[in-house]
Amino acid sequence: MVNTVINYLLKHKFFNIKIYDGSKLLSDSIVIGTGISKKQVNEVGLKLLKYMKGKYKFKRIYLCGKNTEWLIIDFDSIIVHLILEDTRMSYDIDEFYH
Repeated sequence: MVNTVINYLLKHKFFNIKIYDGSKLLSDSIVIGTGISKKQVNEVGLKLLKYMKGKYKFKRIYLCGKNTEWLIIDFDSIIVHLILEDTRMSYDIDEFYH
């Protein structure tokens, strides 16, 4: 499932994609991808949610940050952060999960 997310983000021009072990936190994996615009982050995030819903059966899916520079999608076993570069650097999100 993580590979599906990674490939989807790469296909949609996300960069600096990182995968972290989230098993000690909230989920099995944390995926962080950087987008180039707020529009890209939100459009690709919503399309990814729809794509994953059609491909896998989830007990629950949560979406947080719609129409912002940082969109979080919780697929239960994977949490995906789609974020702008400036926001990613300012919150130092990679250090949090590292």
